[in-house]
This record gives sequence, structure tokens and C-alpha cells, in this order.
Amino acid sequence: MTDREPEETQVAEGTQATEDRDVDPQRVRSLTEKGQSAFDEQFNKLQEIFKTIWKEMEDLMVNFDTEQTDRKYLHDVEKNLNSLNKKLISSSENIQSFLGKARTQQASRLLDMHSEEYCRRSKFVYTFRDSVNAKLLEAAEALSEKFAVRAHHSEKFEVGSHHSSRASQGSEAQRKRAKAEAQMARLKYLEEQAAIEKRKADIELNLSKEKEKAAVQMAEVKALEAEETYEDDMHKWNAFLEREPYNSRERTQQYVDTHANFMTQTQGLPVNHLNPTNISEFANVPSHLPFNLPPQQSAIQDMSNFLLKKDLLMHRFSQFDDSPINYSSWKAGFKSIINELKATPVEERDLLTKWLGTESKKFAISIRAANVYQPTQGVALIWNRLEDRFGKPEMVEASLKAKLRDFPRVTDSNPERLYDLLDLLHEINSNMSDSRYSGLLSYYDTSSGVLPIVSKLTNQLQEKWANRASQYKRTHKVPFPPFIFFIQFMQEMCELKNDPGLRISQRSFSNTGEKKKDGVRLVVRKSSLEEDETKQKNFSKRCPIHKSEHSLEKCRLFLGMTLSNKREFLKSKELCFRCCKGKHRAKNCRSRVKCETCNSNRHITCMHPEGEPPNNDGGETTPKEEQSQQDVVTKCTQLCGSDTGSRSCGKVILVNVYPKGQPNKATRMYALIDDQSNKTLATSKFFDIFNLQGDPRVFTLSSCSGSVTFSSRTAEDFIVEPLSGEVQIQIPRIIELDGIPNNRQEIPTPDVALAYPYMSDISPFIPEKDQSADILLLIGRDVIQAHHVLDQRMGPDNSPFAQKLHLGWTIIGEVCLKGTHRPKDITVRKTHLLSNGRNTLLEPCEAQFSVKDETLLYSHDVFHTTRSDEKPGLSSEDREFLDIMTKELHTDIDGKWTAPLPFRPNRPRLPNNHGQALRRAMILDASLKKDPTKRDHAVEFMRNIIEKGHAEPAPPLRPEEECWYLPIFGIYHPMKPGKIRMVFDSSAKFQDISLNSVLLTGPDLTNSLIGVLMRFRMDKIAVTADIEHMFHCFGVSEKHRNYLRFLWYTDNDTNKPLMEYRMKVHVFGNTTSPAVATYGLRQAALTAEPIYGTDMREFVERNFYVDDALVSLPSASNAIDLIQRTQGSPNGKRKSSFT
Repeated sequence: MTDREPEETQVAEGTQATEDRDVDPQRVRSLTEKGQSAFDEQFNKLQEIFKTIWKEMEDLMVNFDTEQTDRKYLHDVEKNLNSLNKKLISSSENIQSFLGKARTQQASRLLDMHSEEYCRRSKFVYTFRDSVNAKLLEAAEALSEKFAVRAHHSEKFEVGSHHSSRASQGSEAQRKRAKAEAQMARLKYLEEQAAIEKRKADIELNLSKEKEKAAVQMAEVKALEAEETYEDDMHKWNAFLEREPYNSRERTQQYVDTHANFMTQTQGLPVNHLNPTNISEFANVPSHLPFNLPPQQSAIQDMSNFLLKKDLLMHRFSQFDDSPINYSSWKAGFKSIINELKATPVEERDLLTKWLGTESKKFAISIRAANVYQPTQGVALIWNRLEDRFGKPEMVEASLKAKLRDFPRVTDSNPERLYDLLDLLHEINSNMSDSRYSGLLSYYDTSSGVLPIVSKLTNQLQEKWANRASQYKRTHKVPFPPFIFFIQFMQEMCELKNDPGLRISQRSFSNTGEKKKDGVRLVVRKSSLEEDETKQKNFSKRCPIHKSEHSLEKCRLFLGMTLSNKREFLKSKELCFRCCKGKHRAKNCRSRVKCETCNSNRHITCMHPEGEPPNNDGGETTPKEEQSQQDVVTKCTQLCGSDTGSRSCGKVILVNVYPKGQPNKATRMYALIDDQSNKTLATSKFFDIFNLQGDPRVFTLSSCSGSVTFSSRTAEDFIVEPLSGEVQIQIPRIIELDGIPNNRQEIPTPDVALAYPYMSDISPFIPEKDQSADILLLIGRDVIQAHHVLDQRMGPDNSPFAQKLHLGWTIIGEVCLKGTHRPKDITVRKTHLLSNGRNTLLEPCEAQFSVKDETLLYSHDVFHTTRSDEKPGLSSEDREFLDIMTKELHTDIDGKWTAPLPFRPNRPRLPNNHGQALRRAMILDASLKKDPTKRDHAVEFMRNIIEKGHAEPAPPLRPEEECWYLPIFGIYHPMKPGKIRMVFDSSAKFQDISLNSVLLTGPDLTNSLIGVLMRFRMDKIAVTADIEHMFHCFGVSEKHRNYLRFLWYTDNDTNKPLMEYRMKVHVFGNTTSPAVATYGLRQAALTAEPIYGTDMREFVERNFYVDDALVSLPSASNAIDLIQRTQGSPNGKRKSSFT
């Protein structure tokens, strides 16, 4: 093979020399810019065709199975290879012709590069073709050997038989045919070679000779098949058997060597076999060719890219909403995806049916059913119907008008609607630019189209538009401004009304310490023809005595009446004696009523004839209070005076728990069996006992009080068993949660079972209360075996019952006798008096207590008052706030009072809102750059905060550490136009949560303004004082500072990038800051009372209204002394700054 390499080089060089001569150096020309653009475009198009053909050629060579010996497969590969090679030659000739005619230096260089590339790739083609031909020869030899063996087998059994002669005749014919087919394959090879080297006449001559030889051999084969007789065949067969043993490998090698010299004479281009010695010839082959890649890698990569692209395209489909407005955009997107997928009409029809809307899908399904065998026609009919139903300009116009007509009016409280309206206007403007809709929508350029839209705006914006439109008409001397001018006006108003830095909220300057008062409610009572039903509904909600929002059956004054007085009152009001609500007779009453005393359905409880009238004071509850304020009824929490059981027992069982396969680590604990929980839970102590670690996972706990998201550890593969060890139950997963009920009074004991005869027999199976075992485990429905009931003990109604589970016996229900105990010895002469006045032979329970309102003692004095009437009561959240402040408010090493952020209990985890804060910071940055004065004021404000140590650069966050970023905006007080206050927006919501939503507001500790002003007028020397930046006087605990992170300029320089800071003090914007500051101020005064006097503490507690102090004293010296002492602190440092 190597002796042909010089000839290959010579041919390539000769070709290059010929091409170089085609470009006359004297006639080299330069192209204009337009000509160069046309040249590049045409060359790129031709080059793309060439690359596409070569890509198909690469795929054919890569996917070729070298182990395949099937002749049909090899012939198909040869056929495809010849076809692609012809295309490749034609494409290369087109490129060479185009570049040769260009006659430019660039074309000459490109021609040289293409020639080299074509020669390299041709080597691969010819090498691959040789390998295919070799495979064809091997297949032919294998077939020949197969027939030879079969013939030999026949000779072994019956040499002279008729079957043997036919086998011999067929074998010889097959060998001849194989040789002929091999020669025909070589002939095809020479034909393609002639196409490449058309200018070589010697190849054409050789081609003609080979055709002649092939024709002769084919004629010989046919003659042999027709004329050879049975005797000749037997003679040849016997001669064949006398020869040496048949060696197919040697014969194949001889055949290859014989034809190698023949190929050297007939080929002008190299023919290299695929063997390791020739790999070095292709050192300069481009690396993107598949021969340098692992087998099948290129095909796999292409297939992966194809599947990924197809999956991406399928996800781009969107559902049509049957709206004419969105039809054009939906159609354009759908058509684009169909073209990229190269979908067939059948596939397009099915995709259309899938992604159409509810209405449009109906006729699409109908058309598809009628054109099952004509998908192209069906698709065309569907698109035509869609155009008729949704694509007509009149429908688009009507949809836009309806959308504008139904758009709600914009108010000052919801300026964000301006953006929705602006989007609709842009949609109209885009349709106006379309020639199909421009004529119908042109009226939006007139007052008839714009004024209905203006009517949706606030009065202020309407006046602004009138002024702006009038000015435009005068300037441009037109009847009315164009629609695009109105859109520009709306764009400006959107930015103005929705800029948080420019929106001034009146409540920002109101008393921050006062709670927000309820607004005025407008109550509209609906009247209709159904007068009785309406009045009945009204009477059911409003008391006819007090005219307030409570029902008559809840009215304490009505309940205090005698039955006869109740009837007289109902009669005077024409109310029903049965339901006490509607104005109808009792015999016509259709309400469902039930007396809770006697279970009668003829009257309600308050009309029970033997009912004992409760005491009243005339004070009633509102509907909200009716839900939360119930009668306090306590039951006994003991049995027979000893601590042997609880008032109410639950499914709490003493068990042993250990990891699977480690019974030596068993730990005794109480397990709560809860079929309302879908997962098994355990406390942190459980995880600590077994030393369980691991990455925490996020869970959501849903209960009656709402949903809470928390992060906790998990454990798997634990065994729980009863104390007897009879049953082992596997727990698949345990989730850490410290909120498991831990009421040890609900643990059943043997004495509880002994107290009830029907379950006294199970008392030996219930263990005594183990004081060393805690309730650490709650078993849910995921461990269903633990909930199986094996046996039970039932008693009378409203009495406890017992169940036997796999883990043991348990008792469920109330275990007291309604506040009394059964005594062991009954003395008839001794009676007891209960709290409700009844006498009983049973001993009252010492643990029972009753709660009575003091005002009930004055049942007949409706207007009775107490000294606590004017004091607001503390809510549960207020008490939680005070508890947190009492425990954690302290002074740091610098003497500064430090308080935590009082978070709500069971609050959700705050998400990371860095992106939201960054967007707000960019908006503020743009606002400050537009207004240099505002920028200077903001920089000065932040400089004071940073220099005073109120803020610090934020340290990096740990992984998964919770944090919150506060957006900033500036506001001006109307009375202080030259002084800005930068507000930290703690109310900004991100994912429906804000910092203020998870903080406790705290109680209203602000003094009454009337009281402060009245005391201010008592003496003749008046003093006013103000605490400068009162909120900043109180620091934030270190553990909570990452919830007060914010973005501001590096080094407070507006020309430098933003960086992260965090506040070290409580900020103006937190809903908790007023209560924290007031509580901290009073606590500081209380602490300093022993040093600075009681009058100083009283001054702080009684004469401050938030951060402003008003007091009057008899003399100036007293005033100066009081203020100086108030400014001090126990360690001699100033507590606050007064002005």
C-alpha cells in the first residue's frame, strides 16, 4: 500500500496546480461591500450543503456494524455510500466552480483550503469503501464454504445419488455467482472512481475492460447452469474431493493479493485498508471526525441533543384560552414549534386537538373524526375554523372593548392597577399597528376611545390628563392627542404612583404607639319581598333589648328574667315563643331548635320552664366573643383525693423503644397513640438519647391553628414493643418535633380501672405511672399495626372505656364523677354543699374550682362599673410579648439596653428575600440620582446611623442560616421639609410573608394624650423634651441582627457599589419598635429609681407620649433638676438625648 502514496500526493498537487492556474494573477479583482456580502452568503450556503452531506456520510460510517456479515445489509451500506459520495463530489465541484469564477484572493485561499479538506475526507470515504468491499468478499467466501461443506456431507452418505449431483452443480454455480457478484462490486467501485477522475482517460479504458470481463463471466455462469450435465458435475466433484483439504483463509488471501495489483493500476486515488499501520496517515484529520471519538459517541450525543431539544419544544406548548385577543400570538408560537419539530400533518392535528381550549377543541375533534384518512385536509379545516371563530378583526375588537369595559376603577389605595391597565393599553396599541385591526381600532386615537378609559382613573389623574391633553392640542394644533401619547402619560403615572419613595402615607406620621382604630363601617340592610325571612335573620343576630350584635338567647338580661316575663317580652315584640327569633307564631315555626336541658324540640334552652335563671349584669358579648368566650367548666383532676389518675385519660402507653437489631439500647418511654397524625413524631430528647444526627429536612405541620413550616431531624428503622416484649412493631420513619402533648395527667393507671367495675379486671395489665419515663413518642397512622384494637371494655354512656392494643391496655375518656368522688364510707347525716348551692352526699373534689365574674354579683345593676373598666385587657400575644421582654431585656457591656425581636410562637421560617431588597435598592438608587437634594439628605441620614454605631457591615451568612433584608425608602415630614427619614420597610412582603407578620406587636403602653395634656397644665413652669431617635436607643440582640440586614452604598458613597449592612438597633418601621422602646424606657427608669428618685420614674411613666415629654413643675430649679436626673443612668452614662 505504501508504494501508492507518492502517486496520491502527485494527484493532489496536480489538482491544486490546475486550480491555481485558473486564477490569473493579472486579473485578480476586489469586490465591493455589497458584492462581498453576496459572495459570503453564496459561499456559506454551498459550504453548508457540503457539511450536511458530510454529516450524513459520518453517520453512515459511525453506525456501520463491523461484525455484520449479512450480504443484504452490506449491499445497502454500499448503495448508500455510493449515493452520498456522488452528492459529496457534486457539492465539491459546485464549490470549486464558484470559487474559481470569483477571481479574488480570498476565493483563491478558500479554494486551496477546500481542496485540502476534500482530499482528507476522500481518504476516509475510500478507506471505508474498501472495508465494505472486503466484508462483501468475506461474505461471499463464507457462502461458498457453506455450500462446499454441505456438498461434502452429501458425498459422505451417497456419492452417486441424484441429490449429490444437484448439490455439486449448485455449489459450483454459487461459487461462480459469488465471483461474478464480487466483480460487479468492483465494477461499481470503478464507476464511482471514474466520476471523481473524469479527466483521466486511462480509468475509463480500464472501466470498459472490467465491464467486458464481467459480462463474459456472467455469460459463463449462465452457460454452466444451462449446459453442464450430470456426468460433468460428478467428474468435477470427484476431482475436487481428490484435492488437498480446502483452506478458505489461504484462498481469500490469494484472492486479495491477486486483485491488489489490479487496483494499483486502475486507481488514481489512494485505497487504504483499515489496519493499525495506516493510522499515521490521518494525523491531520480534523478532530471533529467520528474516527477520533469512542465508538457510537457522536451518534449518542446527537441523539441526546435531539431528545433534549424535542423535550424543550414540547414544554413550550401553551393551552389556548379561546380568547380572540390571544389567538394571533398563540398561533404564531404553535406554528413555530411545529416547524422546528418538522411534525407531520397527523402529528400537527393531534397536537392541535390537545392544546386547544374547551370551546375550540369541540369542533377540532369533530373535524378530526371526519378526516381520519386525510390529515392534511383536516389540519387545514381546523385552522380555517379557528380563523373564523377567533382570528377575525371584529372579534378582537369586541374582546378588547369588553376587557376595557370590565376593568375595575383605579383608586388611590390600589395604584398597582395602573400597571394592569397600562398592559391592556399596550396590547391595544400593538393591535393598532397590525394592518388587519388598524381600521377598526383607529377610534382609540380620538376622544371617543380614550375618554372611557380615562373614566377608570382617579379624579386626580383625570385632571392631570385633561391638562396634559389640552397642552398637547395647543402645541400641535390637533383635535385630540394620539393614543400613543396617552400610553406615555399612563407610563409616567404608573412610575409616579407606584414609587415607594414618593408615596406618602398619612399613618407614617401618626402615633406609632397607638393601635390602629377600626374604620367606619357602612352597614346596608337588604330589603326584599320575603319580609318575614329577612327580619328573622336580622333578629337572629341583633338583640331587640340592647340593639347590639348578639342574639336574644345570649342576652344576659333576657336570661335573668322569669319565664313569664320572657313570654311578655316576646309577645310585646311579636316574636316566636319557640325560637325567639322570627315574627311568626310558634305553631308556624320551621326552625330547628333543641333545649340543652331537656332535649325538647319545642323550645330553646333559655325558655326551659324549670331552668334556673342565671345572674346577669346587662353586659353582652359580641359575635367574636361568643366564639372565644365560653363558660369555664372544670372537672375533677383526681380520683378519690389521691394523685392516681387524671381528669381525662388518653391513649398513652408505656413502651420500650430501640434501634432495629440493637435491643440492648432499649429505652422506656411513654408513647401517645394518635390516629389523627399521618406521621410518627418524637421530641428532641428522643433524638438526643439515641445520639441521632443527620441533615435536617423541611416539613410542614398542619393543625387547627394553621400550617407551620419547620426544619428537623429524622430517624429510621426503630422498634417499639410493649413491656412484655410479645410484639415488635417497626417504625419506618420518626420526625423530630418538640410540640408533642406532654400532659402526664392523661396517663392511665390501675386505680382508674379499679374505679369502674366493668374494667376492673384489666387493672393488673396497666402499669403504675413511671415517674422516670417521659412522653417522647407520638405514633401516627403510618404505623397502622399500633392502632389495631384487640379487645375493649365498654361502660354506660358518657363513661370512660378501655382498649387493648398490641402495645398494651389503655383507658380513654373522663374519669371523674362531674366534680365529686365516691366516698368509701357514706354517712347519711353528713352532707356537702357544692359551689352552685346544691347539697350532696358525695365529697366535693378539692381540685375543682369555678370562675365567676365580679359583676355578676350585681345582676340587677346593668350600669355597674369597676375600677378596671377603662383599662384594656392583655391578649395572649401581649402576655407573650411581656414575657419575652421580661426575660431577655438587659444592658450590654457598654450600658446600652438591648432587647430581642419578639417573634410570634410557631412562626413560619422566613425565606431569603435578597432579590427583592436588591430590586428596591436599585429603584432607590435611580430616585436618588434624579434628585441630588434628596440624595444628599439620605447620605447624611445614613452617615449619622453608621458613625453612631447603629449599623455595621453584615458578616457572611452560614449555610441555611435564616435572614431577612429590609428594603429602604425615604420620607419627608410636612413640617420638616429639609430633613429626611430613611424608613426600613419591615412590611414589605415576599412570598406572602413579611418581617412584621412574624413579630408580636406588643401591648399599647402609650399614655393617654388627654391625661398627659391635663397634667401638663397643673403647675406654672412648663417643660418639653424629646428623645432623639428613641428607637435607636435600644439595641437588638446579636442573634436577631441578621433579620435587619439591608443594602446600602459602600462607605456611604453613592458612586460605589451596594454592599450588605445590618442594623444593631431597633428600627423605625418594625411594628414592635414602639412597644419595645416604651417598655425599655420605663424599665430603665425603674432600674434607676433608687439613684435618681421616684419622681423621675413617675415622670417617665406618666408624662411621656411615645418620645415626647410634657411636664409642669412649681419652679425652674425643680424642672432643671428633674430633667438632669432623667438624662442620667445608674452607671453615670446618658440614657437618652433630650432637645
